Amino acid sequence: FSIQVPHRMGPEQACGRLRTLATGAKREYCDRIEIHEERWFTRGCIFSVTIHFHGERRVWGVMRVDPSHVHLEGHGEFPAFVRPRVERALEREASRLLGRAKQKR
Repeated sequence: FSIQVPHRMGPEQACGRLRTLATGAKREYCDRIEIHEERWFTRGCIFSVTIHFHGERRVWGVMRVDPSHVHLEGHGEFPAFVRPRVERALEREASRLLGRAKQKR
């Protein structure tokens, strides 16, 4: 999967917010997420997890934060029908967190 989410804050602040989101998700879904690797840098992270969702699903990738966008590139063992749902959920949550959620009319 691959998503890009625009933001209007500094890269370090955006990365900090995303790190807070990851910490909350780990706490909230501790019974469904097993972390194998999580290395944070000033402007991103490398991750590898197993998600217990319709069996065990391994997911790994890289998140980069540049001055105007967050880029998330990941690979996973998801069934084809699940991938769009995962991308939309990640994009929606990151947009909300970074203050760029689209307004519904």
